[in-house]
Amino acid sequence: APVVFVDGVADVFGGNENDRGDVKRFVNALVGLIPPETGALVLIHHVNKPAAGTGTSEGYSGSTGWHNSVRARWYLYPETEASDEGVERTGRLLLELQKSNLGRADQTMTFRWDESAHLFVGELA
Repeated sequence: APVVFVDGVADVFGGNENDRGDVKRFVNALVGLIPPETGALVLIHHVNKPAAGTGTSEGYSGSTGWHNSVRARWYLYPETEASDEGVERTGRLLLELQKSNLGRADQTMTFRWDESAHLFVGELA
């Protein structure tokens, strides 16, 4: 089954990310590249810098069209915890399913850095 990865959206999207119509046309055009019922489209889209710095829980930036135009939406972000100095990153990453039209949306995976393998290793949270 064909899978098309677009990494990142900002490099290929020429429209206004805040315009729902532009976003919907873009997503529909990409979905049109996939044979119906047999493939997948994976869009990599970064949140804007101010949202990333505040630890947004939204998981996307721009128009709500990014959320509404897809069947599922995952959000990868650094895990944090409270400490005496405030909120600090743990060094782990969380991958949270924030939307799922075809199943449960309360799924999360944790990724921890494996020093010997030099990569993040996933574990079910």
